[in-house]
Amino acid sequence: MSRDGAARPAGRPGGAAARQRLVELACEWMPGCDWAATSRQIGSAIGILMSAYTITNEQAFRLLRATSQNLNRKLRDVARDVTDPGELPAQG
Repeated sequence: MSRDGAARPAGRPGGAAARQRLVELACEWMPGCDWAATSRQIGSAIGILMSAYTITNEQAFRLLRATSQNLNRKLRDVARDVTDPGELPAQG
């Protein structure tokens, strides 16, 4: 079920499974990409943001994605920046 109470279409992955599949698909197009490591780093960044801002998994992913788009940087690179110093990169 979705947040509004409507049933999810059969076979439609939600949440973490959908994000993992997106990382896998993206890595198919990037030579040398280690999707497992990228997925773990994105998951770690989400966890750090959840803890730092007391937000949900989905909110943390949206924040990470929005920062990636605002800075015009790859999601995995922003995730690496979050996991290294433990905070979002400064927005210009």
